[in-house]
Amino acid sequence: MSKERNKAARPFMVIVPTEKENEAINAAAMTDPDTLPLTDEELAQFKPAHRRGRPLSQTPKVPTTIRLDASVINAFRSTGIGWQTRINEALHDWAQAHDLFLKRYHVIVRNNAGEAVFECYVDAQTPDAASEYVKTYLIEEGHAD
Repeated sequence: MSKERNKAARPFMVIVPTEKENEAINAAAMTDPDTLPLTDEELAQFKPAHRRGRPLSQTPKVPTTIRLDASVINAFRSTGIGWQTRINEALHDWAQAHDLFLKRYHVIVRNNAGEAVFECYVDAQTPDAASEYVKTYLIEEGHAD
């Protein structure tokens, strides 16, 4: 009975030629002008195959494990397909409302004469945090005291 089930699961069979058979096939193919191997120039003209599946995201999701109350999971699951996306959106909205996302700040350090002596971009939550980061960096590197 298991043999019948296996045959039904595999409706085709792959037959791999022996090395001797493979050599005979290749020799016959080389004599046919319609099946000659492609040149490097011909191969260079090939276009890459299209990627199948969902397009790559510019902000890919990161798999994680998080423990949430069963009531929270049940509430989101009851909203149907896309419930995990809605949890992500709710967390995103909360983080944005609490100003938790980093922003890019342009920091210019000037000497007493007002001349720019150091300039960089820093990702931080606030301008003060960006300035503090640069001060700490300059002190650690021995460029400021």
